[in-house]
Amino acid sequence: MSKTATCESVLGLPVLKKADVEDLRSVFLKYATVEKDGEHYMTPRDFVIKYLGIEKEDADQTTLNLLAGVVDETKDGLISFVEFQAFESLLCSPDALYLLAFQLFDSNGNGYVSYDEFKSVMSQTRIHQHIPFDWEGEFCKMYFGWDKKKDLSYAEFTQLLQSLAYEHARVAFRVRDKNKNGFITALDFSDIMITVRKHMLTPFVEENLVSLVGGKQVSFPYFTGLNHLLSSMELVKKIYRQVAGHNPKAEITREEFLIAAQKVSQVTPLEVDILFHLCDLINPTGRITYEAIERIAPLEEGTLPYEMVEAQRRKEGPQENRGVLVQFAESAYRFLLGGIAGGCGATAVYPIDLVKTRLQNQRSGSYVGELMYKNSFDCFRKVIRHEGFFGLYSGLVPQLMGVAPEKAIKLTMNDFMRDKFTTKGGEIPLYGEIIAGGTVNDLVRDKFTNKKREIALPAEMLAGGCGGMCQVMFTNPLEIVKIRLQVAGEIQSGPRVSALNVCRELGFAGLYKGASACFLRDIPFSAIYFPVYAHGKKYLADEDGHVSIPSLLIAATIAGAPAASLVTPADVIKTRLQVKEREGFTAYKGLFDCARKIWAEEGGKAFWKGAPARMFRSCPQFGVTLMVYEVLQRTFYIDFGGRRPEGSEVKKAPSIMDLPPPNPDHIGGYRLAVATFAGIERKFGLALPKFTPSEIIQAQVKKEVEVSLETSQFTKEVAQNATAMFDWSGMSFDTKRKFDSITNIGSAALQNQTKLERLTNVQAEMRRIYSTARVCETVGGQEQCMVFEPDLTRELASGRDYDRLQFIWDGWRASVGPPLRPLYQEFVTLSNEAAAANGFSDTGASWRSWYEVDTFERDLENIYEELKPLYLNLHAYVRRKLRDTYGSRVSLTDPIPAHLLGNMWSQQWNNIFDLVEPYPSKPGGIDVTPKMVELNYNATRMFRVSEEFFTSLGLGAMPDSFWEKSMIVRPTDGREVVCYASAWDFNKDRDFRIKQCTDVTMEDLLTVHHEMGHIQYYIQYADQPLIYRGGANPGFHEAVGDVLALSVATPKHLNQIGLLDEVTEDPDADINFLMATALEKIAFLPFGYLIDQWRWRVFDGSVGPDNYNAEWWRLRTKYQGIKPPSTRDETLFDPGCKFHIPNNTPYIRYFVSFVIQFQFHEALCREAGHTGPLHTCDIYRSTAAGDKLKAMLQMGTSRPWPEAMEAITGQRSMTASSLLKYFKPLTDWLKQKNWENREKLGWDAETWQDAKDPATSFAPALQATLPVMLLASMAAILFRC
Repeated sequence: MSKTATCESVLGLPVLKKADVEDLRSVFLKYATVEKDGEHYMTPRDFVIKYLGIEKEDADQTTLNLLAGVVDETKDGLISFVEFQAFESLLCSPDALYLLAFQLFDSNGNGYVSYDEFKSVMSQTRIHQHIPFDWEGEFCKMYFGWDKKKDLSYAEFTQLLQSLAYEHARVAFRVRDKNKNGFITALDFSDIMITVRKHMLTPFVEENLVSLVGGKQVSFPYFTGLNHLLSSMELVKKIYRQVAGHNPKAEITREEFLIAAQKVSQVTPLEVDILFHLCDLINPTGRITYEAIERIAPLEEGTLPYEMVEAQRRKEGPQENRGVLVQFAESAYRFLLGGIAGGCGATAVYPIDLVKTRLQNQRSGSYVGELMYKNSFDCFRKVIRHEGFFGLYSGLVPQLMGVAPEKAIKLTMNDFMRDKFTTKGGEIPLYGEIIAGGTVNDLVRDKFTNKKREIALPAEMLAGGCGGMCQVMFTNPLEIVKIRLQVAGEIQSGPRVSALNVCRELGFAGLYKGASACFLRDIPFSAIYFPVYAHGKKYLADEDGHVSIPSLLIAATIAGAPAASLVTPADVIKTRLQVKEREGFTAYKGLFDCARKIWAEEGGKAFWKGAPARMFRSCPQFGVTLMVYEVLQRTFYIDFGGRRPEGSEVKKAPSIMDLPPPNPDHIGGYRLAVATFAGIERKFGLALPKFTPSEIIQAQVKKEVEVSLETSQFTKEVAQNATAMFDWSGMSFDTKRKFDSITNIGSAALQNQTKLERLTNVQAEMRRIYSTARVCETVGGQEQCMVFEPDLTRELASGRDYDRLQFIWDGWRASVGPPLRPLYQEFVTLSNEAAAANGFSDTGASWRSWYEVDTFERDLENIYEELKPLYLNLHAYVRRKLRDTYGSRVSLTDPIPAHLLGNMWSQQWNNIFDLVEPYPSKPGGIDVTPKMVELNYNATRMFRVSEEFFTSLGLGAMPDSFWEKSMIVRPTDGREVVCYASAWDFNKDRDFRIKQCTDVTMEDLLTVHHEMGHIQYYIQYADQPLIYRGGANPGFHEAVGDVLALSVATPKHLNQIGLLDEVTEDPDADINFLMATALEKIAFLPFGYLIDQWRWRVFDGSVGPDNYNAEWWRLRTKYQGIKPPSTRDETLFDPGCKFHIPNNTPYIRYFVSFVIQFQFHEALCREAGHTGPLHTCDIYRSTAAGDKLKAMLQMGTSRPWPEAMEAITGQRSMTASSLLKYFKPLTDWLKQKNWENREKLGWDAETWQDAKDPATSFAPALQATLPVMLLASMAAILFRC
């Protein structure tokens, strides 16, 4: 018996046969690795990883045990052959998917699923781990009883599975509805759908979830409507077909669809609105097509997940890999069938062809002995009378000799060329259809057919044209012989004419007389005919894509009408050139001479002689020919691995049994094993963890340490060689600069290998602690844990509950800080030793050396003092607004509680713009997200818009490899990735990439420009030596990305690229815009300054471990004017709760970048000729600004940064003057507002301990009661008087 499964039909349904027992045993023994008491067994790893291949080698052991447990009926941890054989029987069952899921949950194998078993398996799914399920909710109580003692039978459990995913999504909505108003954010909506309902999302829908809702909040009715719509897409298809009939390309309006939908109550008007909105994201016409519906509809039952289809199709091998002999055999097969079909068609209509030829040869005037015909019927009658019935078949034999190969060539070449012209996207362009028909149709069609077996109209015409061209070379001699024989009967007294005599008379060259006219007729004929025929078949196909034989005949016949009639002039010219010249007839020298003389002697009507007869002949001839050709292909089908005739089979979604098994050893029922296991996740959303988080982190940490140590060893050897082998004394500035860079090797300078390894491991361990930290709470008796991104950041950004925000703020610091504290202390000691080995006093001194300026610290302090007045005015204004929101919990004289500023570290305050917006009734911080959604922006378009910004400046476009290798959307193949936006230079073959999970929002559009700024920097200094490929100083790279965003965010630029309808000059709107920018840029500056102020003090020993937290909060209070919402002490380690501390990333670069980006901006605006306020400048399309920027970028690190600064700004130092000029309108406005409100600039407290809780402090209470006390005193005095 074959080792691959075969199918039987039971009531029209395919059913897999079981494999032969001996074959199955051989497969089992091949993978079984355990032998006990003479019996062989598979382990969970043998079965799941080695045999099925559905997990990787480093898979989570719990998952392996769960999956193998569905086969292991005895639950002893091993799989026997009997169990292996029994599981094959399960896979052959019609309800295998449900049975498999049931056995997955029935962990003790008693035939029932208990509440504990259900909870145990569900708790291990990735869905529950990300969005916990409500175990105490009504859902569990209704299924398992209020006491949770009821066990579910198989049938009952299947019903639970059917509604589980939607119930989980409903629970998730309730949890994410923080304000309990029936709304969730767009990002929460996307997260829920991707996590809980991913099995219902096509790649298109998943990518456009945020665009679908315009980045706005999502109501529960909308959420429910989308979920129900996705579950009802088969019904949507039926409604579409009901309206569109047999036209799969019909565009249906909302009104038409809604009228039809009302006949079935399952689809609501809201769901129709969502459907049309999704379709508009594909093609914004306000109408829907079947193609659009297919891109939205989830996979049907019995089909495979998208990625699995492609993976298994690759095992088939692409069509292009077929051997030459196979393709030749296929063409020969088509040629034979085409010849038979051509002969049938020619015989059926030959009498009509004879009449047509006689009429076309008829000249004006008369000729002795000539029979004159009044019309086609008169000609037909006279031929019968004078030549008998068989006179209608004069010349049939040579006609058959010519027509059979003619049609064979035409059909074969058309099909071949259509296959070749079909694109990867599934269509053949118009030119392809023309060419294929004009040459050899079948052959050309094959070359343009894509993997989806589709071909677009231009390529169809190209394919058709090819068919007509190729046939002429073979058929012209036979055509001229046929015509001479057909017209011979017109002369009653003429000699008897035979085919042999005609050939002798004409000679070889004469047989090609009129070939040019034959080309002129046959190429356009085929180019018109075959595309019309192909589209006619599609139109007449039923809803499953099948074309019946009568429909084939109709399509083939109708297609002949336009093709035959439109080329009649060429046919007339061909006939005149090929008939034997007679005395008294006009002689023709060639194609153009013939056309000119016919026009002169007979007029334009002569070109259309015989047109009706030609149509009557061509239409039925090709109708019969094509019908017979396709029927023969269906009847005598031979699979050459190519394309079957269109319409010959029912179109269906990729099915399990349409594809080869992933493993040749998957025989019998196991042919479906991989797809069935995949179905658990696809249908029910039960995604089991691929790895345990600890395993991932441990593997990553181990790899990081290995690579870091290997790199350290290499850099150490290079530095030692540079020092020992070369004399630096006579080196040029450039060479010495390179050697300085090579020998400053950071931590690799540690001579003690044990210490180096310990330093590397400490750094890796600190990163692990940070990346695995969670904040947990008990909700409804169930522990729920939140990760930093997106859970905690989202709550801090959107939450407005004082106590809830404090819980999040405290929880993160309690989770991260304490375990990091001892490690960081050890890290400081080892890091300073490495710095000393490099010749520096400590690590801070090493970092400051990168800026190559002795006065760097003093320069920074001066810049901060320049900026301080602006920050104090912003701080005072924001503090007043927070007081309006949170009441007495915010003092008007003290630092601001750190947890109220919309960010975990209070570093940027843009998330509270809604609380502090100066003019709420005016345009605020511009958000063009809705317009982007309206214009169908996607990630690729956002990156292309950014690229166009750079090319408009005269800078380079992205290389092709960037578009091929970058990850700009979240993967839909099941991979879990870190989505933090980042740019990468692989320093090889101009390989630059971006990794970003892009959402269609304005925020992400600005991020795209920022990251593309990094890539542009990489491109410009790519020709520098490797040692010079970097920013002029660490702040330059960040500044380049940000300076472009300053232009992109302006209303002027957004208007130019079509994202803002109009630009209005409104001072109030300008203040809103500048306030939104200041909350991001100005609020950051003291934070960006203080982080490394703290670290430099720690590294130089002026701040010891006993004062880590105290010094941290002293600096934060001094510079930022914030205070912690709860008591802090030295058991905590709040600095470590900022990623850059445990990751050992220097931070002063960001302060530098936030200052110099405004210097760059002013210089480039000046170069672009901008006039007006600096905040309105947009350098878009200024090649002068681009040249200035390019000159700086190309320097890389080859020169000290002051020279790079001078190249772009004309200055050699950093200054805050440009930043202050940019924000001057806002500064003036803030000063006025604060003066009006008598605000105190700054804060009384020197440290956070000095700031008392205003709710319990005596001073605020005294301040509040003082007016009352004064009034009471005055009343008492008056009373006494």
